[in-house]
This record gives sequence, C-alpha cells and structure tokens, in this order.
Amino acid sequence: MRIFVVAAALCLAHCADTQVVSFDAGTDGMAPSPPPMPPAMQCTPGTEQETCFTCDALGNRTVSTADPRCPTLPCSQFDGYRLVEDGAATACVERTHAALMGACTPQGQCVDMASMAVCTAFDDVERIRSNGPCQTINGCETGNPVLAAVEDQTPCPDGACADGVCVPGAPMGGNPGPGMGGMPEPGGMPGMGGMPGMGGMPDPGGMPDGGGMEPVPDCTRFPATIFCAEGTANGVDYCEFMSDTGNDEISCAELCSRHDSVCLDSWDNDSDNCDHDGNADCDDEMGTQICRCRR
Repeated sequence: MRIFVVAAALCLAHCADTQVVSFDAGTDGMAPSPPPMPPAMQCTPGTEQETCFTCDALGNRTVSTADPRCPTLPCSQFDGYRLVEDGAATACVERTHAALMGACTPQGQCVDMASMAVCTAFDDVERIRSNGPCQTINGCETGNPVLAAVEDQTPCPDGACADGVCVPGAPMGGNPGPGMGGMPEPGGMPGMGGMPGMGGMPDPGGMPDGGGMEPVPDCTRFPATIFCAEGTANGVDYCEFMSDTGNDEISCAELCSRHDSVCLDSWDNDSDNCDHDGNADCDDEMGTQICRCRR
C-alpha cells in the first residue's frame, strides 16, 4: 500500500509544491541517507569482541582473518598426485594440504566448510621423474607412479627410443644390438647367441643362446637364468637379467631388494631370452620376466 504525504504551505493554491515519498520496502529513492556515525570510538581497545572481530588501538572494530574460536577444518580431501611437465622430463608430484586453522570470512564469519578456495596451504613432494622423451610415468594419478619406457622407435632428439633410452643417430627401425661378443649399448639388446646351460650362468667369455651374455663382476650377485645386459641409463648403472621362477611368482622389486638394490624397470618375457615381450611394473609378480636393477 502506498501512503502519500502532502505538504501544503497555505492552501490548495500551493499544491504544486507537493513532495511524494514512497515507503515501500526497497523502493524509496527519495528517503534521506542514514546520518554519519558519530566520531566517538566504536569499541574500547583491548576488549574482547565477538568471533572474527577485534578492536584495534584506535577503537576501530575490524574483521579478523583468523580467530582461534573458529573450527579447525581438515583439507586432506584435496590431497593427491599430479603430473608436472618440466622441459623434456615429467615429474609425479604428491600434494599434501595443511589443515585450515580457525579462518574467518571477509564478512566476519567463521569458515565452516573446507574448499579448494580456502585450503591454499600445501606441500609438493616429487615422487618420481622421467629423464627424457623416451620414458613416461604410469599410475601417478592413483598414487602408484612407476617409470615405463615409451614404444621403441619413437622419435627422440637426433635419434629414436630403444628400451626407454634415446639413442642418437639410431635408425627409425630400431636400435640394433652390438656384434658377437660386444657389450650392448645402454638399454639396447645384446647380440644373438645360443641357450645357456640348464639354469646356470653362461660360460665365461661366451655368448649363450637366447640372447644372453657374460655378466660383469658386480652383476653376478643377481639371480639370473640368462644375463641380458649391463650399462648406464640416464646416469644410473644397471644390471639386466631374465628371472625364471616358474610357479613361484615374484616381482622384480623383490628380486632387486634381496640383493641390496632397487628395481629400475621390468618387462614381461615369454620367449626365454632377453626380448622385452611387454612392459611391466616393478611390482608385478610373474614367473618369467626381465628385471633391471641398479648396479
């Protein structure tokens, strides 16, 4: 309902000076503005105010950014893993968020719900890193990151990938192994040969059948049906061998660990030689596999 106030000075002849004011909520465009606050102090310095407010030394009542009376909120639901590109390499980074301690909103209220907007304190820890274009990281998003080699013959700077290593000048058809009796290039396949003795190490100085070779002295500690290669990949010396445990399935991570080493890579193997028949994870338990351990 609209109420009209008519102001007249003397009589109806002065009705042209009438001013109309609307009192409908939110529509009174002619209502006077509230009077300014008096210059007196709004609060007494040092006195406790309601939650999320303080009284400064000048007596101004201001909103706080934090108040211990507000609840502490967990932000762990935003923890996780993510892949981060770093030039030619990729890193798997674990992000851990700190709890939100008694935060206040700009309007002077306690933050009562955790969100990405308020859970801004976190730590990033790098868990694993690929070292070039011939490696990739699998399982980062699930918290189980492992390095894996990209497909052989994938182009890389000035060459092609072979077993996770960029081989400069290698033809696009692959990275051929060395000749008879020679040492393989890092990540490459040794030359062809014959089968070794039953379950034993290859004869000293000879190239056994099945693609094996004689291990260097510091690789002999690893259990191997066939020793496949030794070399350096991405600055890390390694020993690579085929493990045949039959029905007693075991992971390369366990095999390397038993000999004071760590697993760098693993491949499936069906042909009882040094062929990488399929990519695998270090934690995969298999009866026949190729294991690469740190030397």
